[in-house]
Amino acid sequence: MAYDAVEQEQLDSLKRFWAENGKSLIGGIFVALVVFFGYQSWTTNKNSAAEAASAEYMNMLDSLSANRLEAASEYGSRIIGSYADTAYAPLSALVMARIKLEQGDSVTARAHLNWAISHSDMPEIQNIARIRLAALLLDDGLADQALATLEKVKASYVASRRDEVLGDIYVSLNQTDKAQKAYKDALAILADEGSQRSRFLQMKLDDIAGL
Repeated sequence: MAYDAVEQEQLDSLKRFWAENGKSLIGGIFVALVVFFGYQSWTTNKNSAAEAASAEYMNMLDSLSANRLEAASEYGSRIIGSYADTAYAPLSALVMARIKLEQGDSVTARAHLNWAISHSDMPEIQNIARIRLAALLLDDGLADQALATLEKVKASYVASRRDEVLGDIYVSLNQTDKAQKAYKDALAILADEGSQRSRFLQMKLDDIAGL
């Protein structure tokens, strides 16, 4: 009898608890299920988007290799427009900048590079875009803006290219000593001293030696 009484008391307590909290529990479970399955759906959609963007990006590169610039541009525009949240969008923007530059449109090329900088969460992609942007700004006669852009590039595997463009900027500003240092820094980073790149840098350094 004592056991039955305890059991009945527990049952009555459970009934009271359910009456008071049942709706909130069901709501909480429902929310948890929505969050879980929503996350699963989001993950699936994200993976699907990445796969689609990857395919489009490969098509873009194939078109670029075949010198079909308009087709490559169409792929790039679709990736940036439809898959902006994927890692392929900033990469596509870099390619789009190259295409626009080859077509003589440096303004649009710069816009694509700025887009890559602001939409990528990968520092190396941002560094590459900033270096290319600085070179374009310099070509367009905007040396001060080029220098300001390059100053945001941190040490990375593209440091040699950064220092080379920095040297170019200082040459345009008639700051020969700084240009020499930048070129020497770029040469020091290169592992292969006999490479075409090294020889080109050495030529730049030799050209300003007598200035």
